[in-house]
Amino acid sequence: MSSIVCKDLCKTFRQREEIITGLDNISLTIEEGDFVCLSGPSGSGKTTLLNAIGGLDTPDSGEITIADILINKLGKGAMADMRLHKIGFVFQSYNLIPVLSARENVEFIMQVSGMPAAERSIKSYKILQEVGLEGMEERRPAQLSGGQLMDLFTELNQQQHVTFVIATHDVRIMKYAKRLIKMEDGKIISDQIQ
Repeated sequence: MSSIVCKDLCKTFRQREEIITGLDNISLTIEEGDFVCLSGPSGSGKTTLLNAIGGLDTPDSGEITIADILINKLGKGAMADMRLHKIGFVFQSYNLIPVLSARENVEFIMQVSGMPAAERSIKSYKILQEVGLEGMEERRPAQLSGGQLMDLFTELNQQQHVTFVIATHDVRIMKYAKRLIKMEDGKIISDQIQ
């Protein structure tokens, strides 16, 4: 079953009088449980593609299907619900709340979704235990390493078949991926299984 299907995606941006191509007729299928790394120089289209897949930006043309749902046609509320339940984002700086512990960061989204405190507490400890952060629940983000996060992603991918699509310039992160997609000038120039 395909998790993400992008068909003929195009996106342009205007910078003063110049038109910049962000996505140039991108077609791509990412299977459920895949671990994909998008690489390429700045301006290659990696972030534009991720933003389109995540519903943070809309392509000028083309279609994106996630879990058999055509997201291009979703309204703001339905897209927000999709992001809450089907799509997660980890930004380059991880966007964790620096003054909260690992447990509090995990509980935060549960609190936003209305989960009761007792249930949040039990679930957050279980999640942190499952991902190898048992004993580190009260550490702040600055006390956790990027390597631990990548190990967590690998474990979630292998054990729970969570699909990952990561954009990076970092060769160390690329080594974790099962599939490496190189982009340049809004196009996919190579797509290889690692």
